[in-house]
Formats: sequence, C-alpha cells, structure tokens
Amino acid sequence: MDLYNLRTLLRLKIAERDERDFFFDGGFVDMDKFIQGLSAPYESLSSLFFATPYYEVVEESVRYLRSEQSFLKLEQQCEDYLMSFLKTTREIAAGPQPVIAYCLMKEAEIRAVRMVLMGKKNSLSAKLILDRLGTWHG
Repeated sequence: MDLYNLRTLLRLKIAERDERDFFFDGGFVDMDKFIQGLSAPYESLSSLFFATPYYEVVEESVRYLRSEQSFLKLEQQCEDYLMSFLKTTREIAAGPQPVIAYCLMKEAEIRAVRMVLMGKKNSLSAKLILDRLGTWHG
C-alpha cells in the first residue's frame, strides 16, 4: 500500500490537486504523512519520509521528477524496492512466499525485456531505458 500511496502522492502534487480520498490505509507509513505531503513543498518530502523505509525512494524520485518532469524514476525506484523485498524470501524454507516471490520476479524480468524491446522499437535513448530499468536487473 505504501508504494501505491507514494505514487499517488507525487501524481497528485504534480497535478496540483489536494484530494485525500485516493490514499489507502494498511501500510507501514501512517496515512497522515501522505496527506501532509500534499501541502509540503517538494524539497521537504524526503525529510517527511526520513524515518520510513521509503526515504531513498522518495528522495531520488522527487529529484528526478523536479528535473525531468517524469515519473520514470519513481516507477523504477518502487520496482527496485519491491524486488529487493522479494529477494529476502529466499531465506524462508517453507511456505508459499518463495514461490510467489519467484513468480513475481519472473514477471518483472518479462516486463524488463518488453520495456527494452519497446524502447528500441520506439527509438528511445539507451539512457532513458536504463533509467527505467533500475539497478536490480544488473
């Protein structure tokens, strides 16, 4: 839920909308942080999430959003965070978690291949494609 709420927060901010009904309860981060983020300036968003596991995601995403006017880094950072979390399930010996994580990681690999192929087909720069793919693919 938190990654969804982060995406929603930045999309609402860029659209200059102050609607609070789009956030979901149930994540690690208190809902008030997201609502407070709607009225906070971009420069203070990362400090608002400093005590959460999403500090680096917010910091890099906001920096890229401000400079490039694109959500590319946000999507890449959210996916990297999720993939690093899924990799921790390798340590679980029994249960459905490793199987589910394996399936989700395979789907992410397929998406990565599709992104590269579609990027090449649409003549996107290698930098743009690599920015979107992120670090976990390497």
